[in-house]
Amino acid sequence: MADGYVKLWRKTLESSIFSNSVLWRFWCWCLMKATHKEIKITVNFKEIVLQPGQFLFGRNKSSAELAMTERSVRTCLSALKTTSRIAITTTNRYSIITIINWHSYQGNGKRNDQQNDQQNDQQTTSRRPAGDHKQEGIKNVKKKTLSLDSIEYKLASLLFELIAKRNPTHKQPNLQAWAKEIDLMIRADNRTPEAIKQIIKSCQADPFWQNNILSTKKLREQFDQLSIKLKPSVQGDTSWQSK
Repeated sequence: MADGYVKLWRKTLESSIFSNSVLWRFWCWCLMKATHKEIKITVNFKEIVLQPGQFLFGRNKSSAELAMTERSVRTCLSALKTTSRIAITTTNRYSIITIINWHSYQGNGKRNDQQNDQQNDQQTTSRRPAGDHKQEGIKNVKKKTLSLDSIEYKLASLLFELIAKRNPTHKQPNLQAWAKEIDLMIRADNRTPEAIKQIIKSCQADPFWQNNILSTKKLREQFDQLSIKLKPSVQGDTSWQSK
């Protein structure tokens, strides 16, 4: 992982982490520590598979490499996790950090900033029946790029984070594609972000559904059934509202 490069997007200049020099340094360190391809490593005689965007993490080692106190390292980790930039999976032997937006921001996409802006600024001005507008909306969702700070991306990241907590070796998904499924749930299926968040948390706490809902596409397909079967637990759990 010492060779190669990582991408820094211009819109990061507007990000909250850019204004914090310590957090920005730690974030760049995470990007450069992450593997760009699937690799196998051995820790304490056990083979571990790291997916693109993941790396093994230790507070002592990171503190030494960055010349930061362990307290500063913990603060940076908390900030990046809170803003859905990383997921942390901890075992009794090691921790794995996952850059949860890795494929979208470090992939091999050929779209440039101008193309993204043009697509985001496009508006439908023609007058067509409601059904046509809905289909057009679905097509636009497939074309556009959702930002890291969007509610769609955060909900997709939440689902992956909960899956990764149970299974640290779960393959890193394309979170941009996951976020687009969430976007369709909101715009085409008329689901509210609050309802989606409830169902995500409830299904990943359910012994049966946690093994069957492993993507936002599956979440969208099973949403009505989940809403019925998990309704009692959803209504009884309001802890997510404070998170």
